[in-house]
Amino acid sequence: MPRGSQGTMPSCSQPKAFVKVWNLFHSGDEKAASELLHQRILRVNRLSGLTWGGFFHVNKEILRQRGIIRTAVVRGPVVPLDELTRQELQAVIDQLYGSER
Repeated sequence: MPRGSQGTMPSCSQPKAFVKVWNLFHSGDEKAASELLHQRILRVNRLSGLTWGGFFHVNKEILRQRGIIRTAVVRGPVVPLDELTRQELQAVIDQLYGSER
């Protein structure tokens, strides 16, 4: 975070988390900002990077389960998520957004 974030494009499935991290960091609470970054954003980012095109699958599925979009279909050419990644993604979604559904 001290390196800045100018020109970055965060994933659209977690805007509130990005804003909260930004606000915590700029208010001087770097520890809380770092904890939130690791608890919410980086968990999703890790899953997004496991396959080519995983970013699209992961973020669209989060948006679908939160009722923001109707379908999480991703057009090719991308590699579909394997079953283990799907299970891990579901666990993350349940932990992060279970109370919103």
